[in-house]
Amino acid sequence: MIAVPTVRRASEGDAPRCAAIVFAALEEHGIVPEPEGLDRDVFAFGARGGRFRDLVAVSGGRIVGIACLEPWDDKGWLSKLFVDPEARGRGVGRLLLGAIVDEARAQGMTEIGLTTRAVFASAIRLYEAFGFERAAAPARPGVRQDLAFRFVLVGGA
Repeated sequence: MIAVPTVRRASEGDAPRCAAIVFAALEEHGIVPEPEGLDRDVFAFGARGGRFRDLVAVSGGRIVGIACLEPWDDKGWLSKLFVDPEARGRGVGRLLLGAIVDEARAQGMTEIGLTTRAVFASAIRLYEAFGFERAAAPARPGVRQDLAFRFVLVGGA
């Protein structure tokens, strides 16, 4: 049993563990990680400033989940949300998603967008249960996405 997780901002030293979580989840779903391409951003986890918010969920002193909010005009972009397999089904994804929404609201963003693949069925169920709605795919780089979602932030700027 994992301890109750907490969420904090990622630090530069967290990047290797964050990459391990992302790459393991991709491989688990039959997707080849691209550390020199689409997935290189995970190596910057905790090192990006400005309006980027790299977050980690920690349980028992161990990172068990990650999420990233990227600025995109007046909106936010959820570019990563991954949970360690041992921590899944325990509310870690929901906790991280709530923290991302709080960060977006604090920055005055009007909505959060994301793209994903149908193979991530449990993540899709989480997004829909949280209130994300299916949307047309925005013009964002990436070849692995086949579904798009958006979450409108009431009271956004």
